[in-house]
Parts: sequence; structure tokens; C-alpha cells
Amino acid sequence: MQEFWRRELGERHWLALRRLIPRTWVLDPAPIPHHAVIPGLEIQDWNELKNSAKNNVNLCSRSAVSLKKPGAVVGSLSVPIFRTRPGPIVIDEALRSFPRNPYILQRFHKGKLYNQRFLNPTTGLIESMRGRVRLCPYYFVVSEHDIRLGGVLATIVPADKKIVHGMRDGVLVPAAVSPD
Repeated sequence: MQEFWRRELGERHWLALRRLIPRTWVLDPAPIPHHAVIPGLEIQDWNELKNSAKNNVNLCSRSAVSLKKPGAVVGSLSVPIFRTRPGPIVIDEALRSFPRNPYILQRFHKGKLYNQRFLNPTTGLIESMRGRVRLCPYYFVVSEHDIRLGGVLATIVPADKKIVHGMRDGVLVPAAVSPD
């Protein structure tokens, strides 16, 4: 499908889309043709990913990998992070659950660090925290052809946390896109 979208969108828009949407693979146990590979992973079978580190070193050398159920709630237990390679048990579970409850595999990138001021409810003082940020856009469906960005929720957690998920140390900050 890559060539189709590149042709339809044009090179500039195709590259912008590639920067915005992380590489994603659906863990589908269906066999693929013997002459094909799973693009971006260069494997022919999910067993290669779980059993051989050499087949996914490039995938994980710059970033960890996240394996999750689509639509998983932030902070749920369905978002394990793999620093080297996904374990056989997790991959097997994901493959067994297809198609009833499909899993996806994505590159995981740590959130950028920012300084955020917040009101400490214990001391009543404005303090500063260096933390990782996750942005969650919210859209409103006005009509079938009118979908609008309604706002953004920024979640900031302490910098020592591996992933941004619900926790009592987190700071929630509403944000919006400037009309300028």
C-alpha cells in the first residue's frame, strides 16, 4: 500500500504522514508467502521476532518496542515495553488472541523532557518538575463531513518514569492549537 499512498498523496505529504504515524504491525498469525517478508521488520514469521535477537536489533537499537491492544487505556497493563525484544510469551498471547482481540507492535519513543510548573497540593506552593510529555488530541464529530480538533490534553510525568501513564505524580495540562 505504500506506493499507492505515496502516489495519491504526493511525496511531500507522504513524508509528513510517515513522520506523524509510527511504524505499526498487526500481529496476525496468518502465514505469508514464502518469498515475502514483513516490511520494516524483515522477518517472515513472528517466531523469528521472538526467538532471534539478530532479526530485530535495528528495530530496538534506537528505541524500545511497545506491544499493545488497539484502544488500550493509558496506564493499563496491556502496554509492556521491550528494551531488547518482545518475549515469546507475549508474542504467543498476542497471536492466539487474533482476530478476536488483535494486538499491534509499534516503535516506542520516550517523550521529550520539559520543565512544568504545577501547584503542589501538599505544600500549597508552585513547584517545577522535569518530566516526559504525552499529547492526546481530542476531536469532535460535528457532522459526517465536519470533524474538528477540540483540544489537547498534555500529561507530564516525572523524568525517571519509563512511559507516560496514569499516576499520582503526573500533571494534566489542557492545551489547544493556536489559531495563528
